[in-house]
Amino acid sequence: MLAMLNHGKAEAATNPEGPPKGKFSALPFRETPEEAAQAFEQYHNQNFFLMRPEAGLKKVKESFLPFWVTTASVQVVLRGARVGFDAWVSVYNPQTRRYEQQLRTTWHQVSMHQTWQRSYSATEEGMQVYASYKYPRSEVQQLRPGRVVTQATEFTPRMLTSAATGETRRVGPFDMKPNIALRFVTDWMRQQETEAAEGLVRTAFNADRVGSVNMDFTVVSMRSSPVYVPAYIFRSQHFGTKMRTFVSGVNAKQVAGQRAYDEGKVAVLAGLAAGVGMGMLQGLAALAVASNWIWGVALPMTIAGIATHYLTWMRARWAAFWQQNEQRRDAEGNTTGAWDAEWVHMYTQYEEQRRRMDERENAQFFGGGYSGQGSARDPLGYYQLMGLEPGCSKQEIQAAFRGLAMQWHPDKVDEKDKAAASRRFQQLNEAYSVLRDPVKRRQYDSR
Repeated sequence: MLAMLNHGKAEAATNPEGPPKGKFSALPFRETPEEAAQAFEQYHNQNFFLMRPEAGLKKVKESFLPFWVTTASVQVVLRGARVGFDAWVSVYNPQTRRYEQQLRTTWHQVSMHQTWQRSYSATEEGMQVYASYKYPRSEVQQLRPGRVVTQATEFTPRMLTSAATGETRRVGPFDMKPNIALRFVTDWMRQQETEAAEGLVRTAFNADRVGSVNMDFTVVSMRSSPVYVPAYIFRSQHFGTKMRTFVSGVNAKQVAGQRAYDEGKVAVLAGLAAGVGMGMLQGLAALAVASNWIWGVALPMTIAGIATHYLTWMRARWAAFWQQNEQRRDAEGNTTGAWDAEWVHMYTQYEEQRRRMDERENAQFFGGGYSGQGSARDPLGYYQLMGLEPGCSKQEIQAAFRGLAMQWHPDKVDEKDKAAASRRFQQLNEAYSVLRDPVKRRQYDSR
């Protein structure tokens, strides 16, 4: 159904190895960094009690987030349901010794036999699934492109360079295998068809309520495509808790992420509410008693402030727990539909080669590697080469390498640029072979 994505389609049911390498599609960045920053500001200032992350605007990365985009057709056979009819009846109440009107529902089992087929387009948001476990799904799913996905084009190295900053954009890995994504899509389609069946039964029998729908739901065909969706990711901290805000790169009105509340403002409001309540219940004279101030005003303020302070931390921990549990559950239940690591992580075939050839290549690299200017914390310029800061996370290193590998791989550039690209690609592998290894990275950082 998506002509622009046909080259990247694959039937997950018959091709568990995923689509052919290089058949990615991506939506281009349409929103500027300034528009994304404005959306970030509005998101964190929607009400008086929200706290604006001051460090958020200083740490923003342009990234491509992976999505599985699916088209499908289903067949439904509706066999029956329970229908309910509401009626007001007069019931005697022994406590009041009076007859009172109560709403009662009478249920009946009905049989039907109706068959239909429906096609689902990839433009429907329920057919678009975030294909990684790096960020909370509940947040990133809010950046689904919807109908805009029809504007996706072939993912090329040119799309990896930011037009505003010149930096290399991050590229997220396809951690989620197609059959797991299809499970999400199937559940969503079944829910849509159940609601449609309930509406049909309600109309056919003029019922007030419908329940226990009995229907056969069959997926006739299903095809998935790997599509990258652009996003601006703002990073900040709230009392040590890492927070991220996601702004869509195609529609700045789509914003998601965790927000923090100002505990001072919440505490003051709680104190005012407690003081007003105490004054109304006990009279204004009660406010003149010191003990009443302590227990009736100060204590609610303290409790509200502490609860608000730890609310962000608790939500972040819960999201991380749910994310890890989801990944573990999917991994345990995924006995089919697996593919090689080189497909899942994209360009990590080069990483696998490095693991097998570490000793030989490290000797070569340290004998005559990258000679860029380094700093005290970056002696050989490895972090600078990859556009990173010392102290960055392992995930940031992997994401930076994926994007740079796509941009500088010799097979992805014009013939006249192959020599320069080969040199840069070798330098990137040199830096990555050190920074991705915890032991080698510690040795490098301690130089």
